[in-house]
Amino acid sequence: MSDAVPTTEWTHLHGASQRNPFFGEVQHRLLDDGTREVKLIIQPGTELGFELARTGLAIDGSKSMMQPFAAHLPPMLRKNKNSVQPVAQSLAGYLAQNGKGEVALTYWACGDDGGDIEPIGILSAAEVANHVFGGPQRWGGSTRLTPVVRYFWEQVFADTTGPGVAVIVTDGAWADDDHAELLALTAEMIAAVGSGQRSLMKLILIGLRLETNASELPTIQSRFTSLDDFNSTSPVDIWDHKWLDEMADISEIFVEMVQDWPLGVGGYVEADGVRVLETDEFKFGLQFRVPAAAASFKLHIQDLGDYEQALT
Repeated sequence: MSDAVPTTEWTHLHGASQRNPFFGEVQHRLLDDGTREVKLIIQPGTELGFELARTGLAIDGSKSMMQPFAAHLPPMLRKNKNSVQPVAQSLAGYLAQNGKGEVALTYWACGDDGGDIEPIGILSAAEVANHVFGGPQRWGGSTRLTPVVRYFWEQVFADTTGPGVAVIVTDGAWADDDHAELLALTAEMIAAVGSGQRSLMKLILIGLRLETNASELPTIQSRFTSLDDFNSTSPVDIWDHKWLDEMADISEIFVEMVQDWPLGVGGYVEADGVRVLETDEFKFGLQFRVPAAAASFKLHIQDLGDYEQALT
């Protein structure tokens, strides 16, 4: 491609009504050479050969989460007030479906200093559907992230022979000393994966925006960004983050992870009747250009079908 200069910022098609469900991410921008640059990531799924060796879900158990769990109410009144239950159940169920039928569940940020872990266990998708996420036994007095990352790395994912994903739900920022320890652990994990000693354990932070943490949101975002932009000479990427209220679909948690994975089949992209990309093997992530005035494009995947996406 030529070195065309962008004339607009990226337009992200976040809404489910904007995006063909076959795609997990679509964005585009205009260039000064009269074309529109498009980037997309195909939605990962078992029907495309996507399966993880292991999955895990850790739910924040600090005291600030008591209200979302409705743990401040008498037990008989909690069921319909527990806003964490449907979120945790959806995340856990989806992870189990894509993790060989099971998911490792735990509460974190528990205990007086927020450094304790309360494992729930390894549950099947059917067990997840009937599990009540009511919160930990000992609500945390602070928030420390390193212990649960170490727990996943050293215990849950220690013997995996393929890539896995651990999702960590949080409503708060962790302490400075904990963050420094976490960065050191991140460097160790990247080195182990880069050298082939360990399989990738992708860590995805999911932030909750609540009335009670509004003042903390800039700090939380700063922590997220620090991990996302971890300075390493290795191409191994450990961290990603999402804000729950910005997610159009739960499957977005896997999108960044798979963008460089081979899809194992080829095809072409067509816009305004012209093929703008053709290959014998796609990756999950694609990048191409279409005419600036093109209203849509069509992705044709051999033996799977056609998938059209509007750009206006």
